[in-house]
Amino acid sequence: MIDQLILQQDVFRKVWSDKEEKFNENHTQALINQRHEPELDDAWVRLQQSHMELSALLERYNTLHVEYKRLTDRYNPRRAESALKTLVQEADCNSELIAEEWLENKMSVTDFIQKFKETRKLHHLRQAKHEKLTYTNSVPPPR
Repeated sequence: MIDQLILQQDVFRKVWSDKEEKFNENHTQALINQRHEPELDDAWVRLQQSHMELSALLERYNTLHVEYKRLTDRYNPRRAESALKTLVQEADCNSELIAEEWLENKMSVTDFIQKFKETRKLHHLRQAKHEKLTYTNSVPPPR
């Protein structure tokens, strides 16, 4: 009896019909969502595969980047210039040692000339390469 009295009120009838309408809308939307579920499952699988591929590519990139850094450090023009300068000084010292040995009569004139020419030639070749590399490193690249 009270239920019937409540249902007869316009406000309560409006609330009841709104509730029914929302229930039907939600039910319809749920059915639509269920129809899209296989598509969503496929999309989820593709997303996981893409994520695995991306992870593999990132790992490959990191490996190559480390190798790139190692090679650029190893073949750095400034480092090569420094190493070449050391070799120039070494060749110069070697030629001085040969001259000292000859002055101390530890070798013949022909041996001295042969060895001294070889070490001085090596010194001058290295010196020329060092100067060229120094110049190349100091000139900015063209734009």
